[in-house]
Amino acid sequence: QDKPVMEQLGDGSDLLGVSAGSYTRLGAERVVWGNASFVTGTYRSVRWTDCIDYNRVAPYVLGDEAGGDLSTRSYRFSGGYACGFSRWTVGVHAAYRAEIAYRNRDPRVKTVVSDIDIALGGGYTVNDHSVIGLNAGVNIYNQNCDLDFYNPLNEINTYT
Repeated sequence: QDKPVMEQLGDGSDLLGVSAGSYTRLGAERVVWGNASFVTGTYRSVRWTDCIDYNRVAPYVLGDEAGGDLSTRSYRFSGGYACGFSRWTVGVHAAYRAEIAYRNRDPRVKTVVSDIDIALGGGYTVNDHSVIGLNAGVNIYNQNCDLDFYNPLNEINTYT
């Protein structure tokens, strides 16, 4: 009781996942890498938000006073390529995350997230101690949150 609890984030999670990664040199100056993972489980006692990624989308959330556990499944894929030539080094990296979270009792929430990151960077070696670099990236994020009530007699208030 001595630390504040943020009810929108719940009071913890029970998650289980598996991941795989690869990093391969394609020669002296080229490298490629990739990762994939799957996570499933539960976010416990989430209240006042029916969305996931609360820290990212707040304060634009849909919430209810009942709350409860959210079951979740998440898939992540990422990979990149980098190469060097002369004094230049360039690379590209892309990542994708898809996540679904849902509740099996009223209010029945179903949230679907799609998150894409793409980054491109390059560097120029000025001397043995200095490199000048520049990178740019773009993020495309989408979250859909559906809320249904199966019991027509409920008195659960929802808020936006």
